[in-house]
Amino acid sequence: YDALQLELIKALSKRCKGLNGNQRMSQKKELRQYFDFAKMSGSNRIVITEIYGVPKEKDDLRHKGNNWKDSGYEDNYNLNEVQSKMKGVYAIHQGKDIYIGYTSENFRRAFITILSGKQPYLLEMIQNGAIFDVIWALDTRNIGYIQRKKRITIYEFLFRGYNVVNHRNECTIDNYK
Repeated sequence: YDALQLELIKALSKRCKGLNGNQRMSQKKELRQYFDFAKMSGSNRIVITEIYGVPKEKDDLRHKGNNWKDSGYEDNYNLNEVQSKMKGVYAIHQGKDIYIGYTSENFRRAFITILSGKQPYLLEMIQNGAIFDVIWALDTRNIGYIQRKKRITIYEFLFRGYNVVNHRNECTIDNYK
């Protein structure tokens, strides 16, 4: 099994040579279907810890984010196709609780990121029936301008008595004087 290990290590090295970090991680994930390995501490060497007789099934996670319309939360997404492709300031709201966010990509991508669970408290809001809405749809690449619009929007909702659930340091009126 040492000869097989050597061949697998050569294959891994050859496949990963010249790849950037994301590509290398993808290759390693794919190779873990066939065998498991660990990097030796203090070196670039790897040790194969297990070779699978039958390859493991590949984890296809694309359905978790890119196919959000089948996620069961399409009613929480209150945007049309044109708005989906724009960038700007958005709100996730339910009753008097509101989160104000911004996206420099597009609103659809922001919603997909929320559904991925990277910000668990926002996903929980959506799961509990909160709505994702556009506050400002902006046609600009100036992130500073979008961020200023977000801060102004937070202040406006605080002034109107909403419970703004953004991070504490974003939600003090002193920040907007």
